[in-house]
Order: sequence, then structure tokens, then C-alpha cells
Amino acid sequence: SYYDLKAEDPELAGAYEVANYWWWEEPYYSQKIFPVYQHLLQEYVDKILADEPDIVGLSVYYTNILSTTWVVNEIKRRSPQTTIIFGGPQCNEGHFEKPDNVDYYFMGESEQTILDFLNNWENGIKPDAPKVGMLFGKVRVDIDSLPLPDYSSFSLYKYTLPNSICTEL
Repeated sequence: SYYDLKAEDPELAGAYEVANYWWWEEPYYSQKIFPVYQHLLQEYVDKILADEPDIVGLSVYYTNILSTTWVVNEIKRRSPQTTIIFGGPQCNEGHFEKPDNVDYYFMGESEQTILDFLNNWENGIKPDAPKVGMLFGKVRVDIDSLPLPDYSSFSLYKYTLPNSICTEL
């Protein structure tokens, strides 16, 4: 969406720059970004729903919470039976307020927790409460044991630093 937004409106080219993260908050988001962004978000909803998923999981940040909440509401409007789960930095203990159409949210390092959740789900076991996990769980994934990510489908030349991609750890 980074490149789609810039292509739609060159004045929004700086939307992903740290100094402009406030653009993703109200009222700027609703006035400037969403009118340009809505049809792009709709395309993503169409792609998601084309697969007829049982569960849709989304990672949320303070810069994407408004867009993601819109996507969730649209998914639930069109497919109310789809279960929506959130994870990511926005789902923190002190500040997170679960949007109405989100069924479950994961806190903290949830790599193993989400796998357990999905395995349980397939066996008909569903959590009693919307909050799943805690900020720091007892079981942590040894990330050194995981394979390196495959970025072969990304066009790295599009990023600011040559032959690189931004990651969070």
C-alpha cells in the first residue's frame, strides 16, 4: 500500500515517514488519507474474502489501526461469520481497546500462542475471553532456529536503502 498510496496522490508520498506518522491519526487520516486510500483497502478486503477464510489475522500498529479497523468492519459486514484476530504492538496491556468486530487479540510475543490457538481452533476449542496471551509468556520461540525470511518476491529497489528492507525484531 506504500507505493499505491504514493501513486494515487503524490502529496501523500511522505505518509510513511516517521515525522508524518500523525497523518494516520484523526482528523488528518479521515480528511486526507482515507478518501484516497479507501478503494485500495476495498481491494484488499476483496482479496481476503475471495479465499473464504474462517479466520483473518491482522497485525496492528498505531499508524494502521484506523485503516485496519475499517478493513475489519468491512470484512464483518460482508462475512459476519469470519473470526477476526489482532496482534502486534498496538495490542498492549495498558492502552489497547479492542474494536467491536475483533473477536480475539494476542498480546506480547505470540508466535507460539497463535499456533496453539489455531491448533485448538481446529479441534473445536475456543478461548473464553478475547485477550489471548500475556505481554511476556513463559514459552518463547528461539528465533535463531527459524529459517531466514524469503524476500525474493519483494522488489527491494523500491525501498529507501538500496538492497534492503525494513524489519522489526
